[in-house]
Amino acid sequence: MLMRAATVSDKARMLFEQGYDILWTAVRNPRMLGWHLFRARHREYRNLPIPEVADESRDWGQIHETQLRSIVTGTPGQSFLEIGIGWTPRVARMKDFQQSGTRYTACDFAAVCDHHRAEFQAAGVDLSKVRFLSNRVGTYAWPLTELVRTGEQFDVIYLDGHHTFYVDLPALLLADLLLKPGGYMLLDDIVWTLNFMKRQLYHVRNEWGFYRTMYDFAGYEPEQEAIPHIKLMAEAILIERLGYQKLNEHSTPFWWALRKPERPAGH
Repeated sequence: MLMRAATVSDKARMLFEQGYDILWTAVRNPRMLGWHLFRARHREYRNLPIPEVADESRDWGQIHETQLRSIVTGTPGQSFLEIGIGWTPRVARMKDFQQSGTRYTACDFAAVCDHHRAEFQAAGVDLSKVRFLSNRVGTYAWPLTELVRTGEQFDVIYLDGHHTFYVDLPALLLADLLLKPGGYMLLDDIVWTLNFMKRQLYHVRNEWGFYRTMYDFAGYEPEQEAIPHIKLMAEAILIERLGYQKLNEHSTPFWWALRKPERPAGH
């Protein structure tokens, strides 16, 4: 009985402290109120699992960037399509592309594309071989479909977008149509899950502020939230059905480089 009473008391104290934090935040910083309300509604997100990082001493981001640049610039004049470019422009990468004559096409939200274009111009990047294809609503499936309709083909395609089944399954299938035979398909966030995103939204206010309207968890069962969607699609569709080959020398546990077969699988 005493243990049960203590448990109830602990829960009551936790609820009181959360309520106090919410009220104090509303007075001190109203913009943070939404995040605290989100955390109060989703306390179950607190202890969700996150992807395990093998050998945390390694700079995986830099390793992936080095692999990408070697594949894209290894052959001068290649055409490169990036699906999902993120908010932060990579000026040094674009200058490498400029030197190798890479023809670059990017797909993302209009605000993101406009931001990249302005930052590249300010840094003196030559944009004569750079193209931004944006969508103001919906997903990048729309500009990708237009590329398919006009018969465009690319030597290298990099998918680093939403990472979820409903958004990136169409993107993956369209990317296959846009990739030349023998071309490279690069995939990031191989082990990323929706559970990881939930945990990030709970613990990191800036993540919540940026992503809170971009992810709809209601369309997924709990077991689907725990599955890495990009890895599932890469294995089930690209490798097993379409005959892509994983290039282990260019891949890591978190970032894969795949090679499209010269001929369709089964031929």
